[in-house]
Amino acid sequence: MVVVEDRGCLQDMAADDLQLERMRTKSREDRLQEMEEELAVEKHAKATTKKQISQKRCNAQTKSSPSKYVQVLDILIKDQRQIIKDLGFGELLKFKLTYQSIYIIEFLLDSTDPKSLVTCVGGKDRSLHIDQNAVHCVLGVPTGRGDDLPHYEDENSELNKLKSELGLTKDSKITYDMLREKIEKGGTDDLTIRCFFLVLFSTLLFPGTQLFITGRQAAMTRSTDELKTINWAKVVVDDIRAAVNKWRTRGSTEERSSICCCATFMMFRSVNNSCYSIATGEDRLREMEEELAVEKAHTTAAPGELLGSDPAQYGAAFGRVAECLGKLHDTLGAWSLNAGRAIAADVTEYLLACCLSRDPAFRQETVLEGIMCADDSEEASLRERVRDVAQRFANENPVMAVMAPVAQDDDEGGVEA
Repeated sequence: MVVVEDRGCLQDMAADDLQLERMRTKSREDRLQEMEEELAVEKHAKATTKKQISQKRCNAQTKSSPSKYVQVLDILIKDQRQIIKDLGFGELLKFKLTYQSIYIIEFLLDSTDPKSLVTCVGGKDRSLHIDQNAVHCVLGVPTGRGDDLPHYEDENSELNKLKSELGLTKDSKITYDMLREKIEKGGTDDLTIRCFFLVLFSTLLFPGTQLFITGRQAAMTRSTDELKTINWAKVVVDDIRAAVNKWRTRGSTEERSSICCCATFMMFRSVNNSCYSIATGEDRLREMEEELAVEKAHTTAAPGELLGSDPAQYGAAFGRVAECLGKLHDTLGAWSLNAGRAIAADVTEYLLACCLSRDPAFRQETVLEGIMCADDSEEASLRERVRDVAQRFANENPVMAVMAPVAQDDDEGGVEA
């Protein structure tokens, strides 16, 4: 009887364990299904948000491509570079930026006043003026002799002439690859140099709405004399003004708007005490993107929310500080060299004056000729004879008081060599 009861108890326990295991299995399956549903919802939300952001922000497009221009710079030979320098475009041969952000360009277009061409990126102290001087100083675009861009009556005719010179039919398109191939042959003739300027104008300074050369670009490069005399910095500014006006007046139903101007300039500049300076492409992009992120954070953060807590921003800031510290050694070295030269000049002046006051016939050039001796041991002996007096002079002579104004001047503006 006891055995039967034990068997029944064991069967009940087994049934309970089986039921519990089924419940656990079902619970795991339900949880897994819930997790999959949550993941699907999260992915959908991210995709929707990304699409909304894209629809909201990616309204600008540009055919500007600084990377293509830099690729052509890499294949130029010395003679080609010299011709380009002689035409006044030497500074543009130093261009290194290979990336531009359409989001930053759109942000700058929204932040630029079409009348004054002032870009406000964070208050009055960060207002950037777009003018000829800025374009010339930042990108090195020449001003020539100040001539205006001439009016081209028939741009298509100039384009057809160019196609003929390149051996193309009127129905053909002049592409970037064609121009690069022509430049890579190393020629220094007018047509090859013109191909370089076609790349410069179409990818950087005056991009159009197409990926191939337009009639306007062909007309702009028709004459080397015009390349020398035209104020190209003014042309860049005029194009930016037109692009900003077009951007501000675009219709609400217009999804995309082509930016036909030197968009690279708008993001490739910084201001330091009202003087324009060029930063490296990567540093400037990082700076502009951080400014854009901070600007958006200020407009979206809740009251009292801590801003700038992103580790990436701290890392970028630390990188800039480290870069400045790295340059500190060279700066101090240059300062020390200038200060040493100033002190040496004053001491030498004092000693020469002492000699002349006792011997009017004393020849000052002896200090330039150096110590006259037969060998190193004789020179060392001569130095030993004057060392004590030199040390007393350094410690006691009033000439050291003359050095005081030098240090004071350095506090005000540096030591003059």
